[in-house]
Amino acid sequence: MASVAEDDLRADFVRELSNHVVAFVANTVLLEDDGSIKAEGFAWSSGFLIRIHAQNFWVTAGHCIRDFERDCLNKPNVTAYGKGFMDCFGSNASFKEVLPCPYDAGDAIMVYRKNPHLDFALLPLSDLICSGLARNGIRVVTREMWLDRPERRYFEYKVIGFPKHGAEKMTQKPSWGLRPAAIGVHRISAADVPGCPHDDSWFIGRVRSGADEFKSVEGMSGGPVFAFYKDQNGGTRYDIIAVQSSWFQDSRVVFACPLGLFAEMLHRAVEESKGNQQ
Repeated sequence: MASVAEDDLRADFVRELSNHVVAFVANTVLLEDDGSIKAEGFAWSSGFLIRIHAQNFWVTAGHCIRDFERDCLNKPNVTAYGKGFMDCFGSNASFKEVLPCPYDAGDAIMVYRKNPHLDFALLPLSDLICSGLARNGIRVVTREMWLDRPERRYFEYKVIGFPKHGAEKMTQKPSWGLRPAAIGVHRISAADVPGCPHDDSWFIGRVRSGADEFKSVEGMSGGPVFAFYKDQNGGTRYDIIAVQSSWFQDSRVVFACPLGLFAEMLHRAVEESKGNQQ
């Protein structure tokens, strides 16, 4: 549970809420058979931080990690370098440099399956990485945010991430062209979506009509879904309730994996493990 001023919801809310948002980035080189450079580019995944017991994790969509490992780490003619986190988008950020974070295939806990449908990945973070992210004011989602709270009447939802169409290519450091964007969505039910691949345990939302500039949410997978509500004093607060997964472009419907679905499962597994060790 976190406070946010009304002005942040109108004008500056992207920078305020981006104190949660962290992108994993890597520069990539595609090589010819003779070893010469054929093309250069960059890869990124939207994400954020959660804490399960005493361990912090970077969270993204499972298919983001699957695709990154397949396309950037497991191909013999592709090299990925400069891997790390971009955490410089929030109102508390002081440092603009990429925070180095080594990553090898298999480092993350990745789940992407259809029955039952789950789409998430968790990368355990070292104390050193956590310290670097904290210096830039990154906020960590705790259990209080993902627990189901029926008494909270959410009046607004936002998906925040790094859309592909918003990335600006730059000559030397293209990944620095990333900019976070927030898309307002109206929550709907599975019955409202023909051919819906999920049930109502997932977050399902239709992009609001006023967001016409968002032709695609590609690149925003792994970003957090914010849910806003009023507290007892009338103040606006938010929870982070889901991880953006996929969308139907024609009907402008987004699907997000509920954070509580897997985070609570892992929380309880750790508790059971501790109990068995006593």
